[in-house]
Amino acid sequence: MSRLKLEKPHSTLIEEGLRARGKRERRRRLREAARKVFLERGYEGATTREIAARAEIAIGTLFIYATEKRDLLFLVLNDDLDEMVDTAIRGLIPEQPVIDQLLGIFRPIYKYFERNPVIGRVGIYEIFLLQVEQPEMLGPEARRVVERREKIRSALAEIIDRAKQAGRLSTREPGSAIAQLLLWLHWCNVQAWLSAKSPKSEAGLKGLHRVYLTVMNGLGPKG
Repeated sequence: MSRLKLEKPHSTLIEEGLRARGKRERRRRLREAARKVFLERGYEGATTREIAARAEIAIGTLFIYATEKRDLLFLVLNDDLDEMVDTAIRGLIPEQPVIDQLLGIFRPIYKYFERNPVIGRVGIYEIFLLQVEQPEMLGPEARRVVERREKIRSALAEIIDRAKQAGRLSTREPGSAIAQLLLWLHWCNVQAWLSAKSPKSEAGLKGLHRVYLTVMNGLGPKG
Protein backbone atom coordinates (compact mmCIF):
# COMPACT_ATOMS: atom_id res chain seq x y z
CA MET A 1 0.00 0.00 0.00
CA SER A 2 1.44 3.36 -0.98
CA ARG A 3 1.77 5.95 1.73
CA LEU A 4 0.06 9.26 1.21
CA LYS A 5 2.36 12.24 1.34
CA LEU A 6 0.90 14.84 3.64
CA GLU A 7 1.60 18.32 2.35
CA LYS A 8 1.67 21.33 4.60
CA PRO A 9 -1.13 23.86 4.13
CA HIS A 10 -0.19 26.88 2.04
CA SER A 11 -0.74 29.17 5.02
CA THR A 12 1.75 27.13 7.08
CA LEU A 13 4.38 27.38 4.36
CA ILE A 14 3.90 31.15 4.20
CA GLU A 15 4.20 31.42 7.97
CA GLU A 16 7.40 29.35 8.00
CA GLY A 17 8.83 31.48 5.20
CA LEU A 18 8.09 34.66 7.11
CA ARG A 19 9.70 33.27 10.25
CA ALA A 20 12.83 32.28 8.34
CA ARG A 21 12.99 35.72 6.72
CA GLY A 22 12.54 37.39 10.09
CA LYS A 23 15.33 35.27 11.58
CA ARG A 24 17.71 36.20 8.76
CA GLU A 25 16.85 39.87 9.18
CA ARG A 26 17.43 39.78 12.95
CA ARG A 27 20.75 38.05 12.38
CA ARG A 28 21.76 40.70 9.84
CA ARG A 29 20.84 43.54 12.22
CA LEU A 30 22.70 41.86 15.06
CA ARG A 31 25.81 41.38 12.92
CA GLU A 32 25.86 45.00 11.80
CA ALA A 33 25.16 46.30 15.31
CA ALA A 34 27.97 44.19 16.74
CA ARG A 35 30.40 45.47 14.12
CA LYS A 36 29.54 49.10 14.88
CA VAL A 37 29.73 48.72 18.65
CA PHE A 38 33.06 46.86 18.52
CA LEU A 39 34.52 49.58 16.32
CA GLU A 40 33.17 52.39 18.53
CA ARG A 41 33.74 50.90 22.00
CA GLY A 42 36.50 48.38 21.37
CA TYR A 43 36.03 44.74 22.21
CA GLU A 44 36.47 45.16 25.97
CA GLY A 45 34.16 48.18 26.13
CA ALA A 46 31.37 46.60 24.10
CA THR A 47 28.44 44.96 25.90
CA THR A 48 25.87 42.47 24.68
CA ARG A 49 23.12 44.73 26.04
CA GLU A 50 24.18 47.69 23.90
CA ILE A 51 24.56 45.46 20.83
CA ALA A 52 21.06 44.06 21.35
CA ALA A 53 19.67 47.58 21.74
CA ARG A 54 21.39 48.76 18.55
CA ALA A 55 19.99 45.74 16.70
CA GLU A 56 16.53 46.44 18.15
CA ILE A 57 16.14 42.93 19.53
CA ALA A 58 15.58 41.64 23.07
CA ILE A 59 18.66 40.56 25.00
CA GLY A 60 17.14 37.08 25.31
CA THR A 61 16.79 36.89 21.52
CA LEU A 62 20.46 37.84 21.12
CA PHE A 63 21.53 34.71 22.98
CA ILE A 64 19.72 32.55 20.45
CA TYR A 65 22.27 33.71 17.88
CA ALA A 66 25.33 34.09 20.09
CA THR A 67 25.92 32.66 23.56
CA GLU A 68 28.45 35.33 24.60
CA LYS A 69 30.18 38.50 23.45
CA ARG A 70 32.96 36.53 21.78
CA ASP A 71 30.39 34.69 19.68
CA LEU A 72 29.12 38.08 18.48
CA LEU A 73 32.65 38.93 17.37
CA PHE A 74 32.80 35.68 15.42
CA LEU A 75 29.36 36.42 13.99
CA VAL A 76 30.85 39.57 12.45
CA LEU A 77 33.70 37.58 10.88
CA ASN A 78 32.31 34.17 10.01
CA ASP A 79 30.07 34.79 7.01
CA ASP A 80 32.80 36.71 5.19
CA LEU A 81 35.67 34.39 6.07
CA ASP A 82 33.75 31.17 5.41
CA GLU A 83 32.89 32.26 1.90
CA MET A 84 36.44 33.50 1.21
CA VAL A 85 38.08 30.30 2.40
CA ASP A 86 35.64 28.08 0.49
CA THR A 87 36.25 30.07 -2.71
CA ALA A 88 40.03 29.98 -2.23
CA ILE A 89 40.08 26.21 -1.70
CA ARG A 90 37.85 25.57 -4.72
CA GLY A 91 40.15 27.77 -6.81
CA LEU A 92 43.36 25.87 -6.01
CA ILE A 93 45.31 24.75 -9.09
CA PRO A 94 47.35 21.59 -8.38
CA GLU A 95 49.77 22.39 -11.22
CA GLN A 96 50.88 25.61 -9.54
CA PRO A 97 54.01 25.69 -7.34
CA VAL A 98 53.28 24.31 -3.88
CA ILE A 99 54.03 27.57 -2.10
CA ASP A 100 51.66 29.47 -4.43
CA GLN A 101 48.88 27.04 -3.51
CA LEU A 102 49.58 27.45 0.20
CA LEU A 103 49.54 31.24 -0.03
CA GLY A 104 46.43 31.09 -2.21
CA ILE A 105 44.42 29.78 0.73
CA PHE A 106 45.45 32.65 2.99
CA ARG A 107 45.58 35.54 0.52
CA PRO A 108 41.87 36.50 0.84
CA ILE A 109 42.13 36.38 4.65
CA TYR A 110 44.99 38.88 4.65
CA LYS A 111 43.16 41.11 2.20
CA TYR A 112 40.06 40.99 4.41
CA PHE A 113 41.99 41.94 7.55
CA GLU A 114 43.72 44.76 5.67
CA ARG A 115 40.25 46.25 5.18
CA ASN A 116 39.16 45.38 8.75
CA PRO A 117 42.28 45.65 10.95
CA VAL A 118 40.50 46.64 14.18
CA ILE A 119 38.10 43.70 14.11
CA GLY A 120 40.91 41.51 12.77
CA ARG A 121 43.28 42.15 15.69
CA VAL A 122 40.73 41.09 18.28
CA GLY A 123 39.33 38.32 16.11
CA ILE A 124 42.68 36.64 15.46
CA TYR A 125 43.53 36.71 19.17
CA GLU A 126 40.20 35.17 20.17
CA ILE A 127 40.44 32.58 17.40
CA PHE A 128 43.88 31.63 18.68
CA LEU A 129 42.50 31.07 22.20
CA LEU A 130 40.03 28.51 20.85
CA GLN A 131 42.95 26.09 20.50
CA VAL A 132 42.80 25.24 24.21
CA GLU A 133 39.02 25.11 24.74
CA GLN A 134 36.78 22.07 24.75
CA PRO A 135 34.45 21.92 21.70
CA GLU A 136 31.37 21.25 23.84
CA MET A 137 31.93 24.55 25.65
CA LEU A 138 31.85 26.64 22.48
CA GLY A 139 28.99 28.73 21.15
CA PRO A 140 27.58 28.21 17.64
CA GLU A 141 29.73 30.86 15.98
CA ALA A 142 32.88 29.65 17.75
CA ARG A 143 32.16 26.14 16.44
CA ARG A 144 32.05 27.61 12.93
CA VAL A 145 35.52 29.05 13.51
CA VAL A 146 36.81 25.60 14.51
CA GLU A 147 35.17 24.01 11.46
CA ARG A 148 36.80 26.59 9.19
CA ARG A 149 40.18 25.97 10.81
CA GLU A 150 39.84 22.24 10.20
CA LYS A 151 38.83 22.89 6.60
CA ILE A 152 41.99 24.96 6.08
CA ARG A 153 44.12 22.31 7.79
CA SER A 154 42.69 19.60 5.54
CA ALA A 155 43.30 21.70 2.43
CA LEU A 156 46.92 22.33 3.45
CA ALA A 157 47.46 18.62 4.12
CA GLU A 158 45.98 17.73 0.75
CA ILE A 159 48.34 20.15 -1.02
CA ILE A 160 51.36 18.60 0.74
CA ASP A 161 50.30 14.98 0.19
CA ARG A 162 49.52 15.64 -3.47
CA ALA A 163 52.92 17.26 -3.96
CA LYS A 164 54.65 14.31 -2.25
CA GLN A 165 52.88 11.83 -4.52
CA ALA A 166 53.96 13.83 -7.56
CA GLY A 167 57.58 13.83 -6.38
CA ARG A 168 57.64 17.58 -5.82
CA LEU A 169 58.38 17.22 -2.09
CA SER A 170 60.68 14.64 -0.50
CA THR A 171 59.62 14.86 3.14
CA ARG A 172 58.59 11.71 4.97
CA GLU A 173 56.33 13.60 7.34
CA PRO A 174 52.58 13.15 6.74
CA GLY A 175 50.69 16.05 5.22
CA SER A 176 48.56 16.37 8.35
CA ALA A 177 51.61 17.07 10.54
CA ILE A 178 53.05 19.61 8.12
CA ALA A 179 49.63 21.26 7.77
CA GLN A 180 49.51 21.78 11.54
CA LEU A 181 52.92 23.49 11.43
CA LEU A 182 51.89 25.67 8.48
CA LEU A 183 48.71 26.71 10.28
CA TRP A 184 50.61 27.69 13.43
CA LEU A 185 53.09 29.70 11.38
CA HIS A 186 50.18 31.52 9.77
CA TRP A 187 48.70 32.42 13.18
CA CYS A 188 52.06 33.74 14.40
CA ASN A 189 52.64 35.71 11.22
CA VAL A 190 49.18 37.23 10.99
CA GLN A 191 49.23 38.38 14.63
CA ALA A 192 52.62 40.07 14.17
CA TRP A 193 51.48 41.61 10.87
CA LEU A 194 48.26 42.99 12.35
CA SER A 195 50.22 44.75 15.09
CA ALA A 196 51.27 47.33 12.47
CA LYS A 197 49.34 50.60 12.46
CA SER A 198 48.13 50.16 8.88
CA PRO A 199 48.79 46.55 7.87
CA LYS A 200 49.02 45.93 4.13
CA SER A 201 48.07 42.50 2.85
CA GLU A 202 51.08 42.14 0.57
CA ALA A 203 53.43 42.76 3.50
CA GLY A 204 51.67 40.08 5.53
CA LEU A 205 51.77 37.62 2.64
CA LYS A 206 55.44 38.40 2.04
CA GLY A 207 56.18 37.46 5.66
CA LEU A 208 54.18 34.25 5.33
CA HIS A 209 55.97 33.43 2.07
CA ARG A 210 59.32 33.86 3.81
CA VAL A 211 58.57 31.49 6.71
CA TYR A 212 56.92 28.92 4.43
CA LEU A 213 59.91 29.00 2.10
CA THR A 214 62.20 28.42 5.08
CA VAL A 215 60.19 25.32 6.00
CA MET A 216 60.20 24.01 2.44
CA ASN A 217 63.91 24.61 1.90
CA GLY A 218 64.88 23.15 5.25
CA LEU A 219 67.68 24.23 7.54
CA GLY A 220 70.35 21.71 6.60
CA PRO A 221 73.97 22.62 5.83
CA LYS A 222 74.89 23.93 2.41
CA GLY A 223 76.42 21.62 -0.17
